[in-house]
Amino acid sequence: MSDPHTLAGMRRSYARGRLDEADLAGDWLSQFTRWFHDAVASRRLVEPNAMVVATATPDGRPSLRTVLLRGFDERGLVFYTNQRSRKGTELAANPAVALLFSWVPLERQVVVTGTASRVDRAETEAYFHGRPRASQLSAWASPQSSVIPSRETLDDAAAALARKWPEGTEVPVPGHWGGVRVVPETVEFWQGRPDRLHDRLRFRRSDASPDGGGSAGSAGAGAGGSAGAGGAETSAGAGGFDGPATDRSGDADGPETSAGAGGSGPGRSGSGGGSGPGDPVRAGWVVERLAP
Repeated sequence: MSDPHTLAGMRRSYARGRLDEADLAGDWLSQFTRWFHDAVASRRLVEPNAMVVATATPDGRPSLRTVLLRGFDERGLVFYTNQRSRKGTELAANPAVALLFSWVPLERQVVVTGTASRVDRAETEAYFHGRPRASQLSAWASPQSSVIPSRETLDDAAAALARKWPEGTEVPVPGHWGGVRVVPETVEFWQGRPDRLHDRLRFRRSDASPDGGGSAGSAGAGAGGSAGAGGAETSAGAGGFDGPATDRSGDADGPETSAGAGGSGPGRSGSGGGSGPGDPVRAGWVVERLAP
């Protein structure tokens, strides 16, 4: 018998549920909404909206961190950040991005790959002014991802900003802070099963590569490309990451894992029930089962 206190002995069998094609919602957004609500309702996750964001430099050097999901709809999934941070500068140079929601207590994961675009300024300002005041000041105080002399440097900057904008005055949105919308090309739903034979069902945009490499016309292919999901604009002229940020993004940084891309089967249009072929979320997508 293996020792449960060794790494090799740390094993558990996943048996909470299964994921069949017949159970899948008609589009990625409906399925994600269903699972996200399950994660919140379970009360087993401290922050069910926590997600790992993976970015890379143009030459393929990856980095990752944990941030908080702040919105999702048919256009994609949104988080906010300092756009002079490492993730901000990497997305400016290479808008290819991946997200991971690791809901281990539910034996579920969701993996999203796609292209990053900037959230428009009005949406960013509305979100920023709804944040706690201290968080607004922190967006100014922290030169995120930069080397700083000490913790005191950060605390002193925050205190100085609190004096500059005392209680009762509006804290302006930093020009370098704003929202990032991840426009999906693939959305994989992973359900743990016994004996490591897990269920993996993936919505893939029909013009995206089966290996997760993106579509020929995606924003990652150049400044003029677009990668819409249900009509989201992601071209460089419509909010795409086409250069260093001067007016947008700040959230937490941390670790990641990946469920992998795997091989694809014949795939099918749409998926089980749901909306008709004219639906902007469902149209142009296929569903594939991946080997665990």
